[in-house]
Amino acid sequence: VLDDPMLANGVKLGSNFQTIVAAIPTSGNVVRIRLTALADGGTEAYAFDNICITGMQTCTELFISEYVEGSSNNKCIEIYNPTGNTVNLAAGAYALKFYSNGSTSASVTINLTGSVAPYDVYVVCQSSSDPLLLAQADQTNGAGWYNGDDAVELSKDGV
Repeated sequence: VLDDPMLANGVKLGSNFQTIVAAIPTSGNVVRIRLTALADGGTEAYAFDNICITGMQTCTELFISEYVEGSSNNKCIEIYNPTGNTVNLAAGAYALKFYSNGSTSASVTINLTGSVAPYDVYVVCQSSSDPLLLAQADQTNGAGWYNGDDAVELSKDGV
């Protein structure tokens, strides 16, 4: 049982599961939402799930949503489809491009294949990654990947 108070914008929430609706200003670039959990040292656990902000400008293009740079060859890129349509990656000529050490020319280009379902992700991993990462991959590639000082680009139709 959660016996510590949970606050949203300084107002105590009255149940374990609560929906909060708050007006968000239409001007400005930064929106801050603060949820505070006060604990008395007990064994309570708090989770903030399904935080959804609506009324914002809609994103209509795929974007890199996660970048994994682990040790050795443990490298993956996750691409998110924020649209309500399936995106055919080959038809859109989507590619991942890696730029080594500040170069303005891509050292590696991976042409993407397959498709990304609406509101889903597409994962590309280095083909020698750990089996746990490869289990998440939609596509693999063994070409020289990136390290911490390289740029990564998701391009569409060469742009």
